[in-house]
Amino acid sequence: MQLPLDDTLWKAVIDTMEEGLMLVDPNGRIRFVNRAFEGLLGYSDAELRGKGCEIFQCDRCFTARADGLDKYCVLFKKGEAHRSECTFRHRDGRRLHLLKNAAVIRDRHGRIVGGVETLTDLSRVVAGEKLIASLQQQLRGRRQEASIVGESPAMRQVLDLAASAAQSDAPVVLYLSLIHI
Repeated sequence: MQLPLDDTLWKAVIDTMEEGLMLVDPNGRIRFVNRAFEGLLGYSDAELRGKGCEIFQCDRCFTARADGLDKYCVLFKKGEAHRSECTFRHRDGRRLHLLKNAAVIRDRHGRIVGGVETLTDLSRVVAGEKLIASLQQQLRGRRQEASIVGESPAMRQVLDLAASAAQSDAPVVLYLSLIHI
């Protein structure tokens, strides 16, 4: 049995995607968004249809417009976008970090009839990177505050040598030998 490729099937396939998907016409007007897109940005398909994609205030598109490119989606100037990290404005106003892939859609005569974008949420990745950077900063601060405590003449000599060596860029190797008595 052959699977029928009708509109109902395609919508079901698109709505099972985890990535947000948006279709726009050549003027940058939104024609369709899938369920994942609705969940990601907080807008319903019905309230987005016919609106310009500038509603999302994509930082990549604003940069392109500032550089003198057209008033709407830069996709129609470049023809595609692969693994482009950007931010979109959620309906509640917060900025979301996203990974965008996009391509123009052409008819059988090669004319551009629209564009398709997929969006993957990078918010957790960005939050993780910020946490790692914060922890690295804390570790750098602790390393500077760390000290070795030693009162014996031999330990004092090792610490003095280490302090002296720290003033240069030369590599230093310290060998410690523990003697159990």
